[in-house]
Amino acid sequence: MCKNRENLCKPVIEKMEPKKEWVEDVYLATACKERFLTTSDIPELRQEEILMAGMAELIDGYHVERLGVEMHSLVFTLEGSGILTTADSIELIEPFTLLVIPAHTPFRFELNPVENYWKMIWILPQASPKWKRLQALGQTILPYHQ
Repeated sequence: MCKNRENLCKPVIEKMEPKKEWVEDVYLATACKERFLTTSDIPELRQEEILMAGMAELIDGYHVERLGVEMHSLVFTLEGSGILTTADSIELIEPFTLLVIPAHTPFRFELNPVENYWKMIWILPQASPKWKRLQALGQTILPYHQ
């Protein structure tokens, strides 16, 4: 991790605004690497009510914008950074954090253009009673040191 904790992303975030209108859009630059894990790859995901999971190393452009999908999204940031845009705020997604996006909530997350690198692990749990605590958390970024 960097010894200099100066927020180099602030100028980028200050120019951005929370969104009021949402679109379904996904962009993955050709330099990005992403691996998807499904229940056919790991059958145990089904019993944990996880629809899909994956690992990504993102560079040169990446974003996901959703109107509000029927599953939760969990994003663990390992290195680099991203930016979360919600209806209420713009937030930096830093290393060693867990981004929680409950089902049925619009969002956009994207590669931080200042750092231009983001290494993450993501999980898509079902919107089921087993994962209902995620809905109560709302869209949030939590420290994660496991």
